Order: sequence, then structure tokens, then C-alpha cells
Amino acid sequence: MAEVKRQIKDVIGGEGPAESDDSICMDSDVIELQPNDFKEQVLDSQDTWLVEFYTPWCPHCKNLAPEWIKVAKELKGKLKVGAVDASAHSELAAEYKVNGYPTIFYIPAQTEHAADAIEYKGSKRTAAGIIEWVNTQDLAVVPAFKIVEITNEDVLFNACVNEDWCMLAFLPTLKDCNAQCRNHMLNVLRGVGHKYKQQRWGWVWSEATAQMPLENGLRINYKYPSLAVVNCMKMKMGLFKGPLTTAAVDEFLANIAKGRGKLTTVSCDELPSIASIEPWDGKNSKKEPPAATHPISDEL
Repeated sequence: MAEVKRQIKDVIGGEGPAESDDSICMDSDVIELQPNDFKEQVLDSQDTWLVEFYTPWCPHCKNLAPEWIKVAKELKGKLKVGAVDASAHSELAAEYKVNGYPTIFYIPAQTEHAADAIEYKGSKRTAAGIIEWVNTQDLAVVPAFKIVEITNEDVLFNACVNEDWCMLAFLPTLKDCNAQCRNHMLNVLRGVGHKYKQQRWGWVWSEATAQMPLENGLRINYKYPSLAVVNCMKMKMGLFKGPLTTAAVDEFLANIAKGRGKLTTVSCDELPSIASIEPWDGKNSKKEPPAATHPISDEL
């Protein structure tokens, strides 16, 4: 760890006085990132990130160092700024197809795949230039996408009444899929939903069997997780059948949006009875299931 901090310091800290060597990283707002916690800290995060891949021997990286500190300071509270030593973590750099240094990526909240990160290709390697790019691209400083739990009739109505499509997710109970498993599923849905933020879609979810009249109306048939998309104006709906992955869900919704998805008729004349329940607290059930990975999240 001391060696990693020294290498990060060489880039982030530049040629500062000897007595400040150990505190430069600690005192800046740039966050040291490593592969073993990159997914949890960045990809599964509710935060938007700017991440620099650098090497200690790169002169351009050293020139960028004071500007990168300014970027982190200026954008603090809006997004997070990190740095990865590509020479020490070559596999992570390869995953992001880094072939020059420094390379900067904008990584939206809960981005699951490296391919979804957006590379900065501007010529201005200054704090002002980078921040200008972030803002003019309309990428940063956007709130994390939210999918709302159906806890009463008003929640469902408010989320979907003025939208073209309503996306409803029915997730397994905590006995079948613990808190970690459920959060994984919600993160997949948030990641896809982030791409549809500019479209008129409402996004809601419910625990399995908590809203049975609604499930029966959508013909869920006790299969979890299940996704249904409904357009009450067109009286059409579609059911998602397949692996609950970003790619699969995105393809399903893209086909719906383009009018190519398989749809059936649905009536919205009468809203099914919606139970008023307490929202999920983010914790496991009282009888906590084994902390196995997502046992039923791969197939619907």
C-alpha cells in the first residue's frame, strides 16, 4: 500500500516538498482506486465518477496532476474524481482499453460495463477544459436514476400516470434473494433506466406477492424476477423473459421503444387494488438467507 501511495503521489502530487510526501494524496480530493474495490466503489456506486488512468513514468500525467487535483476540488459534491495506476493494474486498464496516458473516463452512476464509460478526448488537459467538457456534454451533475418501490396506490399512479410506458419489476422475496442479491437486481435496472432518463418512462418495483392483484392483472404467474412494461394509452403490455442482465433488459426495452417488441393487450380501465405496505429498509429479512450470490437472477 505504501508503494501504491508513493506512485499515486508521484502523479497526483508532483514534485512537492519532502515533508509533504506522505500527505499529498490524503489532502487532495482525488481518490486512489484499485481493482479489488473498483466495482464496489465505482461501478455499483450511486455517484458519478471521473477516473484517470496514469503511469508514474508518464510526463503528460505529471503535467496533468495539479489540474486533476483542481478538477476534484471544483467538482467535489457533484461527482467523484479518482486515479488508477495503470502500470500496477494493467488488467483493469486493459478492460477499459487504455492505450495511452493519461486517459480520462466519465463513468455514470451504476455503470456495469466498461464499454459504457465515456472517454474524454478533448485537447485541453486543464481543469477548466475538463470541467467544461463535463458540463457541455450534459453528462455530469445529474441525479442518480431512481426506481420507486410500490408501497401504495399513489406511488404507482404518480410514477406512471403521465408517462408513455410504465416499467414494473417484481423481485424475489428476501428469503429467496437476500439484500445483496436484491440490490444487484435493482442496480441492473437502474443502470438500464439511466439510459432512458430522457424518455417518458415510469419505473417501479415490488417484492414478489406483495401486490398480487397487480401481478395477476399482468400475468406474472409467480415467476421472479419478472418485468412488465405497460402503455395504457395503447392498451398494450410486454413481459420480459430472459436473463436479468444489463444487455438483455436493455435489448428488451429498446425493442419496445422502437415498436418491435412482442406485446399483448391489457386494460387499464380499473387499477388493481394496491396494498399499502412499509417500504423496504434495505436489510435482509429477520431470517437471513445464506449470502449466496444471485441464485435465481439469471433466468426468469
